[in-house]
Amino acid sequence: MKARTENAFTGKTAQKFADYADTVRGFIRYQLVQQNLRAVLGDKPLNIADIGGGAAIDAVWLAELGHSVTIVEPAADQIALAQEKVAQLEPDIATRIMAVQGTAETLLADGKADSYDVVLSHGVAMYTDDPEAFITSLSQLLKPAGTLSLLEKGWAGAYSRVVAEQDYSAANQLRREDKFTNHMGKLVWAFRPETLQGYLTGLGLRNLEWKGVRIAHDADYRLTIELSEAEQESVLAVEQALGAAHETRGMGQMLHFIAQK
Repeated sequence: MKARTENAFTGKTAQKFADYADTVRGFIRYQLVQQNLRAVLGDKPLNIADIGGGAAIDAVWLAELGHSVTIVEPAADQIALAQEKVAQLEPDIATRIMAVQGTAETLLADGKADSYDVVLSHGVAMYTDDPEAFITSLSQLLKPAGTLSLLEKGWAGAYSRVVAEQDYSAANQLRREDKFTNHMGKLVWAFRPETLQGYLTGLGLRNLEWKGVRIAHDADYRLTIELSEAEQESVLAVEQALGAAHETRGMGQMLHFIAQK
């Protein structure tokens, strides 16, 4: 069964999400996820698929490390933002990034099953109608012993946010359906850690680790450039500690799972 991706980011929504990377909230997300991935990427150049790669933020970082990255993105506006960013890179880095308009199923239909050393999917399953089917398609793209990086909305973090905002309608919806309407105006799933773990285990993937992402600074809407370098390092240190601790990691606005096929 194919998992349809809902609420594709187009027009102003695409640009709004790209701008999010310049905020403290986005800074925390990207920096912590990259820190988590460094331990499993190693030094050897890898073939990587970034499913729902959007405006190429992760892809550029990976290409700068020497990896080859295929961005797969259903929204034409997001592809355009990615191509604009890639065009500004040094040629030897830009040639390691390819953008494809489509979904994981697009790659599978092109015979790319068992083809990638690493598959990234960050904040995508939450927008699909069937997250389990979507994650299944990600695992099918992996080579044997390949690595899956899955970043998704956390249930406890989402519930804490909507209660703090006194959005009790969203809180009740989360309790009933594990869904709510986020700040982008999109209806999304929120996942409990055991749910994501169950999906991965059911596919025969071995979970290497999972951490929470953005716990203490979820309401920090400042631009990152407003913080000194010391303040940025302090924010990351706090979030890294909270995201790794067993007592607090489940409160992450996002949950980052790294698993091996």
